[in-house]
Amino acid sequence: MSEEGLDHLHKIAGLAFLRYASGSRSNYRRLYGVIEAASHYFENLMREMLNEPWLASYEEMLQARIMKRKYITYSAYMATLSSYPLLARVAGLREIVSTILAKMTLITGIKTLDNLNDSLHSREEAVKSLERQFEAMTKGVFTPLGDDSLKARAENSALLLSSLIHRWLSSRVPGAHRMRRVFLDDLRRYIEGQKLSFNQQSREHRKSLNIFTYLGNVNEKGIGRIWVGLDLCMLEQKVQGLDDSIIQGLRESFDYLFKSCNIYDDVADLDVDMAAGIWNSVVYLGIDRGKLRVDGGFSLERSLLRDTVRLGDLHYLRAVDAARRVGCILGFDVSGLLKCYMVLRYFVMRKWFFRAKNPLDMIDFLNVRVPPHIQKYAIQI
Repeated sequence: MSEEGLDHLHKIAGLAFLRYASGSRSNYRRLYGVIEAASHYFENLMREMLNEPWLASYEEMLQARIMKRKYITYSAYMATLSSYPLLARVAGLREIVSTILAKMTLITGIKTLDNLNDSLHSREEAVKSLERQFEAMTKGVFTPLGDDSLKARAENSALLLSSLIHRWLSSRVPGAHRMRRVFLDDLRRYIEGQKLSFNQQSREHRKSLNIFTYLGNVNEKGIGRIWVGLDLCMLEQKVQGLDDSIIQGLRESFDYLFKSCNIYDDVADLDVDMAAGIWNSVVYLGIDRGKLRVDGGFSLERSLLRDTVRLGDLHYLRAVDAARRVGCILGFDVSGLLKCYMVLRYFVMRKWFFRAKNPLDMIDFLNVRVPPHIQKYAIQI
């Protein structure tokens, strides 16, 4: 039986979206080849690298569901679709693939540690693990946990993966002095956002939040800035005198893009989050809009899910606007990048599509827009 997300239906949809994003048949073949090569290389790398007694092996983590094979396929897919339009005109294929692998390393280390923090770590352990991840990425070293348990060894494995980011920054983009500093600042911002997101599960803290504090603080857990930060490091390495407006514009665009995806994901995962006692953006928006009551059990109006999608669209459209502005300056493949944005939007909502009983919900989702009653939340983003 195929792993969820790697079944034939997902593969067919993924290939169709790849053909759409590629634009031409030759480009499709090139991108497909890059995705396949990056996936095989990265999986073999993990098998070879995670092969010490103080580490959890790749196979061990797969069996424990701490790691999933789809992380490799999905990260190769999205890293290729987002990096290629930005870098193809200034960097060679070897440099583009190097950046794609760095982004795969970044997200795989993050996802693995996320799974540990969600399922096995206490809040205090999770906070410490994030600090250790920051140290691994910024310094390239960390102190391994000496415990022989799977939990400790899996954390060591996640941190070893994360430490490869420091190696990539030093060896592949040594001239990206400015963007390295920016990337590390954004990494710290991400870590702090992750810590704040733990309040979503805390009965003590979650009622002190509202939709505005959620958008202004908790949603900083989005990885958009650090995701594109690695592309920007390669751009600075290849483009002499990279303009500040390009750096700021692309960071802004990907920040809004991934924040929109966090919100779309909240819609898709509402039932799962509620079962785990997590209040996400659907809950906070519902309370603010008077469409959800939390006293004596949850009761929500169906239109709340559409409102939350539109809140995601508010962020998404800002991502699109920022990308277009930067494209006029740098001259990268703006059309290809915006197709990547659209693919990511559908990808995040795939679980909701499969469960949706009302076809109007799916039709409504296709039309990206922000109605007047959602515009007021723009002041917080």
